[in-house]
Amino acid sequence: MRLRIQFAFRDPLFLPQSYQRALQGMIYSAIDDEKVRFFLHEEGFLWKKRRFKPFVFSWMQGSFRMNSKGFLFDSPVHLYISSCWEPFIQALSHSLLNRSCIVLHHQPVTIDEVDMLEEPEFGTETVVKTLSPVTMYSTLQTAEGRKVTHYYDVREKAFSDLIHKNLVKKAQTLYNLDLNQSSFSIEPVGKVKPTQQKRIYYKGFLIKAWHGTFRMRGDPTLQKVAYQVGAGGKNAQGFGMLDFVSSDGGTGE
Repeated sequence: MRLRIQFAFRDPLFLPQSYQRALQGMIYSAIDDEKVRFFLHEEGFLWKKRRFKPFVFSWMQGSFRMNSKGFLFDSPVHLYISSCWEPFIQALSHSLLNRSCIVLHHQPVTIDEVDMLEEPEFGTETVVKTLSPVTMYSTLQTAEGRKVTHYYDVREKAFSDLIHKNLVKKAQTLYNLDLNQSSFSIEPVGKVKPTQQKRIYYKGFLIKAWHGTFRMRGDPTLQKVAYQVGAGGKNAQGFGMLDFVSSDGGTGE
């Protein structure tokens, strides 16, 4: 399930360079249902020792200009939020429809529209573009015992392989599906440019992620998982949201 929310405002909307946490906070604060908000924020779905928050959101979509401190957005702008967990989407949409405005980074914005988008159908090959960049990483240990985070380049085979494994875990945890024997790959379409890599600081930690157009191949269910809850890691922090472009066996909105 996917929402598209349109916000309007009179003066330009300022957001800092790393504004994903502000968007995440706004999403949580918008949920009036306390049980849904608590589960989403504090618990999530458990897989072994990991917890998956079953949602992903886009970066702000709209016209903007940059200065030394961040972004100045012109009205209107759109935010996309996606999840496989229906109670969350229903609670969020209900809350937003009952409000006329909401606060984003200390600024009031008007909620103009809240639309529920149709789910696309997936074939064995699908072209998607990022609404928020995809990140994939491993936590490694140095000889001295120090833990370091290694972010993978979008052109590395490990980038695709680890996203595949991550989607299998999400399918098991969120959908109760065993897709261990499934096939899946995700690769950039065309030549990768250095500007496609985004470097974002979230809670003081550097995250490296990739914008662009990608081709997913393999199990249609895993492609749907990537679309609904995000590809790669840190989806609930605003990374890995994909927009449907075309498929060999399906149609878009």
